[in-house]
Amino acid sequence: MQVFSQHKRKTGRPLQHSISYILILTGTIALFLAFAAFIAYDSLSYRQDLTQHSTTITLVAAKNSQQALSNQDLSSANNIMNSLANFHFIRYAAIIDNEGEIFSEFYNNWDRAVVPRTITLGTIVRDNLIESSHPIFVNNNKIGDVYVLSDLDRLATRQLNIIFIGLVIFAIALVVTIPIVHRKTRIILKPIVNLITLVTDITKNKNFSLRASSSDISELNYLVEGVNGMLEEISQVEDALLKSEERLSLALLGGSEGIWDLDIAKQEIYLDKYSCNILALDQDEALVPFEQWQQIIHPDDLKRVKQYSKQYISDPVGSYYVEFRVVCDNSWLRLKLCGKITQLSSKAIPLRMTGTLQDITKANLAEEQVKLYASVFDNTSDAIAILDQQFNVIATNLAFKEITNYSSAEIDNKKLAVLQDISLLEEIEKQLIKTGQWCGEINDQRKNSNDYIFELALNTVKHTEQQPYSYVVAVFSDITERKKNEDELYLMANFDPLTKLPNRAMFHDYFAKTLKKAKRKHQQLALLFIDLDKFKHVNDTLGHGAGDTVLTLAAQRMQLHLRETDFIARLSGDEFTIILEDISDQRQAEVVARKIQQDFQQEFSLDNATAHIGTSIGISTYPNDGTTPDQLLKQADTAMYHAKSNGRNSFHFFNKAMNIQAERRNLIEHELHKALEKNQITIDYQPKINPYSYKILGFEALARWHHATLGTISPIEFIAVAEEAGLIKELGRYIFKSACLQLKTWHQLGYSELEVAINVSAREFQLSDYPLEMAAIIEQTGVNPKFIELELTESIVMDRPEQTALMLDVIKNLGVTLSIDDFGTGYSSLSYLRRLPVDILKVDQSFVRELETDENTAAIAKAIVSMAHNLKLKVVAEGVETIEQLEFFKQLKCEIIQGYYFSPPLSPENATLMLSSDWAIKFTG
Repeated sequence: MQVFSQHKRKTGRPLQHSISYILILTGTIALFLAFAAFIAYDSLSYRQDLTQHSTTITLVAAKNSQQALSNQDLSSANNIMNSLANFHFIRYAAIIDNEGEIFSEFYNNWDRAVVPRTITLGTIVRDNLIESSHPIFVNNNKIGDVYVLSDLDRLATRQLNIIFIGLVIFAIALVVTIPIVHRKTRIILKPIVNLITLVTDITKNKNFSLRASSSDISELNYLVEGVNGMLEEISQVEDALLKSEERLSLALLGGSEGIWDLDIAKQEIYLDKYSCNILALDQDEALVPFEQWQQIIHPDDLKRVKQYSKQYISDPVGSYYVEFRVVCDNSWLRLKLCGKITQLSSKAIPLRMTGTLQDITKANLAEEQVKLYASVFDNTSDAIAILDQQFNVIATNLAFKEITNYSSAEIDNKKLAVLQDISLLEEIEKQLIKTGQWCGEINDQRKNSNDYIFELALNTVKHTEQQPYSYVVAVFSDITERKKNEDELYLMANFDPLTKLPNRAMFHDYFAKTLKKAKRKHQQLALLFIDLDKFKHVNDTLGHGAGDTVLTLAAQRMQLHLRETDFIARLSGDEFTIILEDISDQRQAEVVARKIQQDFQQEFSLDNATAHIGTSIGISTYPNDGTTPDQLLKQADTAMYHAKSNGRNSFHFFNKAMNIQAERRNLIEHELHKALEKNQITIDYQPKINPYSYKILGFEALARWHHATLGTISPIEFIAVAEEAGLIKELGRYIFKSACLQLKTWHQLGYSELEVAINVSAREFQLSDYPLEMAAIIEQTGVNPKFIELELTESIVMDRPEQTALMLDVIKNLGVTLSIDDFGTGYSSLSYLRRLPVDILKVDQSFVRELETDENTAAIAKAIVSMAHNLKLKVVAEGVETIEQLEFFKQLKCEIIQGYYFSPPLSPENATLMLSSDWAIKFTG
């Protein structure tokens, strides 16, 4: 321990060396001071001599320069200056006139710039330079000055030489003096050194049998005799003490204890070799200052130890006993100190306290571990029971009663209830003998007859290797809640909380396993992908609560037609899947699909309402349509989409043609994104004509898409894709804005009464913010809304007539005109039609094409026009291509004609040319 190493006696310098060192040092200092005084004196005298010399030279130069300066004789002045070169210390000299102008100057190995000046005092010394000046008089009149600059460089060289010589002399003196001093002091100090050496040996080796030799010096001889007498007495006392210590040490060694002795007055504590060994000190014994001893005590224990020790010393009743921690080899050691006061002063003041020191670290750790194990045993949340070799209970903890409701007294020396089963007990015994442990989950009843599930872990404890085991530790973990939570988590992760059917995750897992089984056993299976028709309508009209009820009832109806081996799951929203395992042919899948669809023809009874929904079902089969779960699911989805696109409420088996159609649809969607980003959609305009004056009343805006590789793509195709892909809002906004900007351009060209009709998609019209989007574009483009006509199909208007009427009222308030397109192809209710704020009916072109071939069609067309006029609505006949068709509608007083008879759809540029030309001449002509 480093904290005690400072107390060891330090070895000093020998006395002879010390005295020699003092004599030599004293002489050296004296010589150094004398030499320094000589150097200082030499420097001062040199400076004074050089200053006086420089002043004299300046005076002489001034006298010699009188005639040269007076006569302006530059040659003589230069000679006078150059004569100063004989003086090595002069670096610069100059003759200056009264105006300070230099008449002549001289440099002597000097490369610094100098400004000569007049010095009032005549001479000044600064740094290593001396400046002197003297006035030049002629007839007592001052006509100029002589300036001289000298340096002291040679002084530094001179002093360096003196120092070098002095050091050499000093070194020689030391070389000669040291041996003489050393030899002379040895003669005087030898007896003292011998005595000191003796004391050192005795101190180091503890050998008090050594004796000092006599000396020729009488004073020292008295000292030698006194020392030898003390050594004799010490030897006798040491022999007696050594025998006593040996007996005490042997006694303490048996108890693993060391001795400590505290000198209370000196505040020093003595530690014997056993104490040093306990504290890992590399010493046989140590005498440590008490303050240093306290430094190794743990900070948390120090205050307590100080207070107890102070209290005991002030009132030493009984024995001194204290436990604390000390630092030892970078770790904490726990010590136990016992002792008593062993010496008192004449006034009964404690002077010394002695006792034993014992390392109780391991014993303390063992005790703490026992307490910890007992605490863990009693306070652990799991039930613990200690069993003997016959599985009888020896001890239980507190949790045992909380879990089983049995107290220790009720179960003591009895077998655990769960181990009463002989077959289970035999299995456990075999496992314990083989591996030393057994673990399992067991269902049991508590004392109050409540069922619970617990995990039982049994571990053996051996006293000897010969025994299979001496004791068995049984640990009960109540896992009732955990098992319940696991079941709930399993349900949450794998089942739909609404319909209680397996969810998407469980479907994919089950489908993958089922497909592997079918491959292994060479069986067929079918996958039905089911989507509920018109389910969104239920949510929108009756609310999501009604929608949830419909989904639950729909799941129940579908399960009625399945075998126990079949599997049904809810993928998401209103999408379901059914897996039919081990089918012999496709007819089995067809039968199930047909039964489900027939069942869904019946209405769903809800609280205060009924709902009518259908199913679109796509079917794929293994191995005909695919060999992986993803392939079969994709093919079934494609077939379902085909069923939905072909009238809904039907089912279709997958075929390759559907795949081609699906790939085409995906390609159209992919390219449509690019077309919108790059504004590749163009708008053509087909004129709407007054059939009597042949005046152009307006145009219908028609979106066109000409693709670089796919060619011209029909609006019927790409608008449907836009609706399904969620692009219709962006596409509709683009068409509406383009048409408004074109209308504004025509109005600015002077065609101020021209109108533009714009078609509205069904999905676009259903967006709640559609009126806001339209109003924003109208305001942004600055077009008058009364010249904008919105065309809505009959199916849009009549799908949800009450909600549609509210939407149309909002749009009508913007000031636009409303028309119903394709009228006659749907199932319009005249009562609803009468209540809608529409202005125009457009007769569908299917009636126009068949006018000349079908009398019934002509009758329907007449009825539509008549009905519209009775409702105060204008009529547009679209698709007119012949003069006969034109005359038919003119006889019915139809207000507007549109069709190829007058013009196909035109680009904006050609439509503008048509407005400015006399195109109607060929019809009126």
